[in-house]
Amino acid sequence: MKIRSIGFSVFASVIAGGCAAPAVAVRASSVPILTKDGSSADIHRSATAVLSQLTQSMDGRGFHLSGEYPAKDGSTDKVYAFKGRREAVTIGAISSSIDGYTRGQIATYQYGSIFYVRIQAPNPTEARVFILGKPMLNGQELCSDDDSELKAFQYWCQDSKLANGEKLLPTLRGKEEADTVRGVLVELKRLDEKKE
Repeated sequence: MKIRSIGFSVFASVIAGGCAAPAVAVRASSVPILTKDGSSADIHRSATAVLSQLTQSMDGRGFHLSGEYPAKDGSTDKVYAFKGRREAVTIGAISSSIDGYTRGQIATYQYGSIFYVRIQAPNPTEARVFILGKPMLNGQELCSDDDSELKAFQYWCQDSKLANGEKLLPTLRGKEEADTVRGVLVELKRLDEKKE
């Protein structure tokens, strides 16, 4: 696994589609749906065991490890990024006219998700896990109000603005990411049950 020693940042000025529709700001993640406590778990296993189960759980859902980032605040915490595609959706309208030409505007959007998983290891047999899931559109992650949870890793994300945003907003709220986070945390908590 390659470790990056520098901070990471995202410039997310996404302009989807080529139309003149006004851009709509989008800020979405799993945390408002689950709450911060619902996005975290204390697991009585080593950080290595937790990472192994986490990777297996995420891979099984189609989200693969794409980066590992050490904290910049002097702690031994790390953030692991997992990302993958969800679905491609075509939006638009076609109309025909009397002259026989077909007119309209159609755009295909590739939806995906990225998950930032912070693992804190207060001792060798315990790990605290926090998962922030965010939607992606056409390979670009969207910013969220919860990005501040990653400030120790020098992460920042500018506003995400989308043309056609009003059509896309219902699928970019973080619900799919929240469902994934919930399932992964359940699987991680089973590590404690296996230990007993």
